[in-house]
Amino acid sequence: MALTEPPGGGSDLQIMTTVARPAGDAYVIDGSKTWISNARRAGLIALLCKTDPRAEPAHRGISVLLVEPGAGGGGTHAGPGGPGGGAPPAGGVGAWPPQGADTR
Repeated sequence: MALTEPPGGGSDLQIMTTVARPAGDAYVIDGSKTWISNARRAGLIALLCKTDPRAEPAHRGISVLLVEPGAGGGGTHAGPGGPGGGAPPAGGVGAWPPQGADTR
């Protein structure tokens, strides 16, 4: 589950800045997430983002999109590691597609 945003956003959904906008039959996601358990091993990531940034109250504009790492050029990256004691490694995800990528 991709929820936490850097820096300092934590898991407060109300201040989420990751936005997804429709692009044909897909979405372009702009933002990043961190502290995702097993992000680099995942086949699908449930990514929380705003699909209606102007919604009131703010939680009404939040959606969960299932994202395949690497789809559209986005991907995962190594995170700071798990908290220890055999916990799964944490990672993060970047924008889909990355900034400047061809979205046609």
